[in-house]
Amino acid sequence: MNRTLAPLLTLLLAASGCAYNRVALGPLPSQDAPLPVRVKAFKKYAIQNGQQTTYLRNGVPQNTHLDFVLLGDGTRVEDPRDLAPAVESDSATGRFITKLEADMASAKKASTILALTSVALIGVGLGIGLPLLLGRSCSYVPGTRGSSGYENCYAPNAGLGAVVVAAGAGLGYIGLNIWPFLAFAAERGNQQDRASAFMMYNQSLRERLALDDESLEQERDAKSRPVGPSALLIPAATLWLAHLTR
Repeated sequence: MNRTLAPLLTLLLAASGCAYNRVALGPLPSQDAPLPVRVKAFKKYAIQNGQQTTYLRNGVPQNTHLDFVLLGDGTRVEDPRDLAPAVESDSATGRFITKLEADMASAKKASTILALTSVALIGVGLGIGLPLLLGRSCSYVPGTRGSSGYENCYAPNAGLGAVVVAAGAGLGYIGLNIWPFLAFAAERGNQQDRASAFMMYNQSLRERLALDDESLEQERDAKSRPVGPSALLIPAATLWLAHLTR
């Protein structure tokens, strides 16, 4: 595929909403859930890795597209809107998702109007111009000195018809050729919101789970803390009772 068309087609598909595979995240614990439960959920749903593609033209980077991110449980997320249930609507990621949805809806509406208008212009130009262009007006011219008469036909509005056809088809053609570039420009803006939503997601997820550095550190310390004598009382008592019952 032509290297110039590849990113264009990719972004056009993204603009139409057809390029991204959608996923559904599982339920998250509430903010008053036990700390270990919330930490476990954070590790499961936080972004751990990702992949991006850079398109080159003559060896020079032209555009970079963030393909997907990987969550802690291995879930592959391509559309940041799928992360909306894991964050608050007023968080940084929530705001970027809201803006992304609004921009995508506006771009889709504008591109649809432009495409339909372009097709309508072509249809109107052909519908009105062709009858004028092909229309004939005939009059009978009687013969003289024994010659038979004949019918004289001509197109009185051919010039106007040609202008209408050319104007309608030309404007429609221009519109159809402008549409992909407008969609391309709109999707490039969407990509910035998309990347920003992913970039701020882990912090927004922490806020959603009411986790801060101190709580994460406490959970990390609790897991690494050596087991004390008191923690061995129940297992030891169990072993002693098992020994007595032999």
